[in-house]
Amino acid sequence: MTSHAPPHSRWLIRESIDRLAASHDAVTVAVDALTRSAVLRSSAGDGPTIRQRITGGRGWSRTIWFGAATLLTGLFMAWISVRLLRHLSVAPDVVAVLPGLLLTLGLAVTARQAAKSLGRPSESGTSAAVVPWTLLAAAAIGSFAWITLWLVLTTGTAAWAAVTGGVALVAAAAAGMLASARPAEAQPAVVTPNARPLPRRLRAQRRRAQRRLRDHTRAWNLAAHQYGAAIDGSDEAADVLVRLLADDADPPLDGIDPYDTLILTALCKYRPAPLTASFDAAVRSLHDETPHSVDAQEAPAR
Repeated sequence: MTSHAPPHSRWLIRESIDRLAASHDAVTVAVDALTRSAVLRSSAGDGPTIRQRITGGRGWSRTIWFGAATLLTGLFMAWISVRLLRHLSVAPDVVAVLPGLLLTLGLAVTARQAAKSLGRPSESGTSAAVVPWTLLAAAAIGSFAWITLWLVLTTGTAAWAAVTGGVALVAAAAAGMLASARPAEAQPAVVTPNARPLPRRLRAQRRRAQRRLRDHTRAWNLAAHQYGAAIDGSDEAADVLVRLLADDADPPLDGIDPYDTLILTALCKYRPAPLTASFDAAVRSLHDETPHSVDAQEAPAR
């Protein structure tokens, strides 16, 4: 049997089917993009936050203390470098401050690495634990020699007093950097599947896919309503439409008029149920507690 829809109704149904194709493609693109982002998020793992990158596990107080110790040491070493190089040769102040700054940088970096080795003694072997302290000792000896030269050559301090002063200044600077660079005690982390909040970009992708899925579902139900109103309820096409509305993915189309076959094939192809399943799978992989396709699930047309 064939449908008894007037010509204008057939044109309206065909226009609805054409719009379904466009909305189906839009939903597919949005859901695929959300799925790719979810896979990348799951494979990336938890990375350090900006706060963790700045503090390095030390906490804000120790980070500020370490920065202040490094700054004061750098200013002092730059000042004595200018005094020493002015005494030994004629050099611009911009060049004269470089030795002191480089010595300070070496002392700060090696103190930070040595402090890290103190925080995890069981994770590093004997050789790995010795290397940071060897580098720290080399940086401290360089700073000590520079300070001693400054005291002896520019101020006329006695050698024994210069050595004592150099050792005291370098020891104080190194001790301050070590104390402030040591990581804080690690707190046991509670790992939960939903610990990380979704970034704004992923939330926007999820909303976009959800909105397009909701619009496509509404358009599909409208097209099914229009087609159902245009056919006889006892027709074979009506039985196929009922099975489609019951979410039958492969209803039989034998013995149906070519026009009805065309419409029913399009309705089967553009069903929103597979898209909804893909959307829910992508949302679950984002470690959300509940799927967000509830608004897209409209009541099936009768």
